[in-house]
Amino acid sequence: MNFARRVAFISLFGALACCGLAQTGYQIKPDHPRLLITDVPAVARRCEGPLADDYRVVKDRADAAVRRGHLEFISNKWAIPEDLMNCGLAYLIERERGREHQKYAD
Repeated sequence: MNFARRVAFISLFGALACCGLAQTGYQIKPDHPRLLITDVPAVARRCEGPLADDYRVVKDRADAAVRRGHLEFISNKWAIPEDLMNCGLAYLIERERGREHQKYAD
């Protein structure tokens, strides 16, 4: 997946989250995790359907970060924390699917 497609994919998840926020306004949740993705089951269904190929790339990259044992560019304030976003999304989707997910949070 090229850079433009990755940015579009990440933007899609942001747009999905913002669609729900546009009607009700944004409220910061007092508890954790503070995520903009509020309907994880719906996102997981999309990752099995129309977004399956895109999610496969996200999960492959999250798996690569787990194998490396660290998140690339996490301390670079100018870089996109791609590994962090990939691991976070993989954690949510795999947990929703009932699969092993803790490794993406560790």
